[in-house]
Amino acid sequence: MFEITALVILVLAAFRLTTLVVTDTILDRPRNWLHNQFPVSETYVTEKPKRGTARYVNASEPKWWVEKGTFIGDLTSCAYCAGVWISVALGALWYYVPASHVAVSVVAVAGGQLLLSQWIAK
Repeated sequence: MFEITALVILVLAAFRLTTLVVTDTILDRPRNWLHNQFPVSETYVTEKPKRGTARYVNASEPKWWVEKGTFIGDLTSCAYCAGVWISVALGALWYYVPASHVAVSVVAVAGGQLLLSQWIAK
């Protein structure tokens, strides 16, 4: 059973990692490359994707509508989807690898800082 302190640390760490994976600009280049390789569902792309299901849209410029993307593309574009898997991974890491507590706590501090900066900015 998790203590409340561990739970708070894991929530903050999961928040920070999810934000990093899904929206932070520092990972835009790898995320764009990943989305080119593994398209996101229900988006327009300029080239026919190698994976997923897409149909050509006759418009002023060549576009493809991705009807069904890939698991990896959808996972890295959805905060809820990524958050679930990141939370599971962090919980397992925390429970089974006690040496990870310091690293997870550092990420949690970054998550707390991000929450505070967003709250102050409002």
